[in-house]
Amino acid sequence: MARANAPKRSAKKSQPRKFAEIGGKRLLINEVMDTLWYWMRERHSIHERRLAGQTPWTEDPILKEYKFTNLFRVFDRNTQFILNEVIPDGPSDITETSFRIILFRTFNRIETYRRLRTHFGQLKWATFDIDDYYSELVAEKTTYGHAYFIPAPNALGGDDNRMKHLRLIYLLMTSGFPTELKKLHHLKDALGLTVLYPGLGQFTAFQLLLDLNMCDHFNFSEEEWAVAGPGATDGLVRIFGKEIRGIETLAINWLRENQGAYWNRLSFSPPLRHSSSKGLSAVDIEHALCEFDKYCRGKFPSTTTRRTMIKTRFAPSHEPYTGNLPKKWTKSAMAKEITRPPPSILRHGQVYYEVSHIVMSSGKSKFLVRWLGYEPDEDTWEDAENLGESAGKSLVDWHRKCQAIEDAIAMIASGKFPSKPTTSKSR
Repeated sequence: MARANAPKRSAKKSQPRKFAEIGGKRLLINEVMDTLWYWMRERHSIHERRLAGQTPWTEDPILKEYKFTNLFRVFDRNTQFILNEVIPDGPSDITETSFRIILFRTFNRIETYRRLRTHFGQLKWATFDIDDYYSELVAEKTTYGHAYFIPAPNALGGDDNRMKHLRLIYLLMTSGFPTELKKLHHLKDALGLTVLYPGLGQFTAFQLLLDLNMCDHFNFSEEEWAVAGPGATDGLVRIFGKEIRGIETLAINWLRENQGAYWNRLSFSPPLRHSSSKGLSAVDIEHALCEFDKYCRGKFPSTTTRRTMIKTRFAPSHEPYTGNLPKKWTKSAMAKEITRPPPSILRHGQVYYEVSHIVMSSGKSKFLVRWLGYEPDEDTWEDAENLGESAGKSLVDWHRKCQAIEDAIAMIASGKFPSKPTTSKSR
């Protein structure tokens, strides 16, 4: 495909500024910016004091009264449960480990997972039966947790939401989702695959990927990219104004790149999730922004985003408080594929760049393209008719992948289930 200019690599800035250049926009930085870094530091200090058995945890009246997630997602209760109980709870191969993680995050409730564990013993894909699991789920009054709820995938059919979600699990596993995911190198590419499945929008798919990324079978870098959920978008609006909408991912990367200047200016020691961290990752900042917006509702009640109140008051859980990390995080930095752009091709006075692969699509004719030798932040959206000959195989591979998933969806919706290691009843 012909391109007028090569993708530009973003430059890091060394000092805080009154304006930010993000996505071609010059945005005024709101005075609440400093509150973001204060909230990050104080919320993580609460976590550290709580682990150490120190009291009081904080003198901040808002943080004392209301419930906030941890600065780092890995320390939140459900994520700790996945790390401490779900991942080690059975065979360690990629299929069975992925099945347990997907099963838990689909319903996102510790009590539901434990109920299934008590009834069925070890929860295994090899013995998974949709009807049996459904019968056990309907016997429980409450099935679902509150955070990161995956909308029911209506395209798969089924009697109610629980059956639809069980069918989604079946689809993910029989389509070879874990092994296909293993072939990818970047979170952005992993998201492009995951959102092809019904019910998994960008944010919920991203949360599932972060859970899977804690096991030993995946090692996506969390430094380079993150999907902004609705709460994180609200947090960004507080800092940059409404013009930030549509360029939230770029804004998250801007905060990640500029964090050192703010920590230095405010004389705050940057909170770290583990000793080898060089700062907050894109994933960390996205997670923090949602809770920052919630904090601002109490701190600055005269300013609003979508919501005006903090609803949930803090109440300690009966679960033991832990702060464990995946062992691989403490051994080395998360993997990051290092690439170098190849020389551009000059044909008849026109510069050409070669397509590496399709990352994701919007509809049938618009594609997010990875250029050979370039990084994920240099992907561009292109119309199919504008892609040159080098994209031919990439487009064929992408359409084949999409069609295979669509065929499996139609089969399950009709009550005909793709084969698995053991026979599963259809409902």
